[in-house]
Amino acid sequence: MHPSGLHLVVAYSDKLRVVNIQKDGESLSNFKDINSFKNCAYVKFSNGGEYFAATSGNQLHIFKFYTGENPQGMTFSGHSGKIKSLAWSREDNIVVTCGIDGVIIAYRVRMENCGERLMYSPSSKEARIKGVSYSSVAISMDNTIYAMGLISTTG
Repeated sequence: MHPSGLHLVVAYSDKLRVVNIQKDGESLSNFKDINSFKNCAYVKFSNGGEYFAATSGNQLHIFKFYTGENPQGMTFSGHSGKIKSLAWSREDNIVVTCGIDGVIIAYRVRMENCGERLMYSPSSKEARIKGVSYSSVAISMDNTIYAMGLISTTG
């Protein structure tokens, strides 16, 4: 749901649909379909509502809310497994993802040119922990990253 409470992004198997919530709070109207996006697993608006992030498999896509555009350079890869959760920083300039592959990745979002991978180190214990399947990630006001997951006990 958009931070204003007046819009939703609904994920279908073959598209994303941006929907407006009418003033009566009981009816919806379609605003925009994004037909080029398939198999969305997770959508989250930025705190300011200007952008939303959507995941499909192991990819993260950043969209401009009002146009539905996925700007060049704002599609990210890095996970070897499915992304399970994402979080925006307070200033909406960092997006953090976690996945079933035991990886946490933080991306700096810069709409004026393109985004960049901010932190990612396959050999770092802070970024990749073998045997962990992350299910949720959060980022604090001071950009500290917290994640929750399950540790595999099979060996």
